[in-house]
Amino acid sequence: MRAADVIELMGADRSARKVIHSLLRKGWFLRLTSGRYLFLPPERGPENLGESSAIAIASAVVNFCYVGWRAAASYHGFTTQKPASVTVAVRRSMPVRVIEGTAISFV
Repeated sequence: MRAADVIELMGADRSARKVIHSLLRKGWFLRLTSGRYLFLPPERGPENLGESSAIAIASAVVNFCYVGWRAAASYHGFTTQKPASVTVAVRRSMPVRVIEGTAISFV
């Protein structure tokens, strides 16, 4: 979810930014990049502990991408090894980011 989407829904920039900040503080939003957030649904309970799937986080950082290589093989059960980082194929290279303790590299 982008900050622009929340602003559009609420119709007011200032109040939308307050809502975003409040949801970040309460743990319902996870900041991926500047202006881009991952919504953590209420089905996870009142004590939202964050997103445990590194693949879900990695694929939400940019619009047009795919998670591949070792992380995809691990997710689909083709290997028993858990990758230390997640590699994401993107149109334009980006610096490595660490989100929720997982290194995400963009190639």
